[in-house]
Amino acid sequence: MIQRSARVVVHAAGIGRTGVAALAAVVFSLLIATSASSFSADVARYLVKTETGAYEERSVEGTIVGVSPDGVTIEPSSEKNAPDENPIPTERVVWLHFQDAPLSLAAARVETEIGNYEEALEKLAEIEPDEIDRSKKPLIAAELDWYRAYTNLQLALTGAKPFSEGGNLMMNFVKEHSDSYRFYEANQLLGAAFFALSERQNKKSAEQNLKRAKDAYSALEKASSEEIQTRGRLGLAKIAFNIGDLEEAKSLFSEAARRDDFTLEFSEARIGLARVLSRQGSADEATAVLNELLIATPNDATQRQARIYNALGDVCAESDRPQEAVVAYLHVDLLYPAARTERVAALQALVSQWRKLGREDRAQETIERLRERFHVEVKEDKESQTQ
Repeated sequence: MIQRSARVVVHAAGIGRTGVAALAAVVFSLLIATSASSFSADVARYLVKTETGAYEERSVEGTIVGVSPDGVTIEPSSEKNAPDENPIPTERVVWLHFQDAPLSLAAARVETEIGNYEEALEKLAEIEPDEIDRSKKPLIAAELDWYRAYTNLQLALTGAKPFSEGGNLMMNFVKEHSDSYRFYEANQLLGAAFFALSERQNKKSAEQNLKRAKDAYSALEKASSEEIQTRGRLGLAKIAFNIGDLEEAKSLFSEAARRDDFTLEFSEARIGLARVLSRQGSADEATAVLNELLIATPNDATQRQARIYNALGDVCAESDRPQEAVVAYLHVDLLYPAARTERVAALQALVSQWRKLGREDRAQETIERLRERFHVEVKEDKESQTQ
């Protein structure tokens, strides 16, 4: 417990740099949003790997001349700022801004980046149907459709909206924009959504949605990028884990964890392996894996850190260590304001852990917070209320 607490302090101390990095990204996005109507060029925001192995965001202005599921081609305004890879690989593209795009679309993107999905939808609602000529500006139309589908589906994944709207919008996006640079990401989100939906249904409906989830994840195998292919395998591994096929899950997670560089996929694979170890009764080993991963994770990789802390909380909860689980879940809520999905998951998990500690008052506070801040209702049963 002392070592785990010490590591918590290390990461809490790093919040300054994390906050600065996040603030810088938001400020840049806000500058784009507030000046979008006067931009004389398209903009591509993308990731570049530094000498230390971390990723930093860069931007290039110019004319976007090609978009496909595997990459984005841009003619830069200046060769001085040209990206090292052109086309920019899909997995490196953060977002695109088109000079003719409505101001509200850029504003919605900013709100989406910081997890304010309701506000993003309000911005998108300001865009009139005839404001974008879909036949003449198909790439801008695709961006609009993406953010509508993405925000609705993210709200559904946190329980704030039904799956029907976001799921249908995302399925339509995949069908109508199969040439989009968001195509594989859309399939990955559909896989997550179908799987989450299967957990709430009867056996027959669950089996149908598990098949849909597998199909969506399997679509990523067609990508030219090894990273994107790995993301599909990770989705299949999570399905295997949740249906109890631990050996298949362990095999798929181990395969993904054999990458040479420290990537999001490597991190997800290690988290998955820790969950398998915990489920197999090796909670101490699982905790060690996650603590090592926390130390290795860059300070600006806030989404990754949030997911690791949630996994750590789950391991502690599964091994009946509610006090340590509470500490891990609180880290997610307090330190990662933009990680909305992870924060909701942490708060939902906190309810039962507070009750195990005899803190019904804190459990009720958490339920109210979920309802008021995130519009999520916690489904309770008699057993959970008497723990």
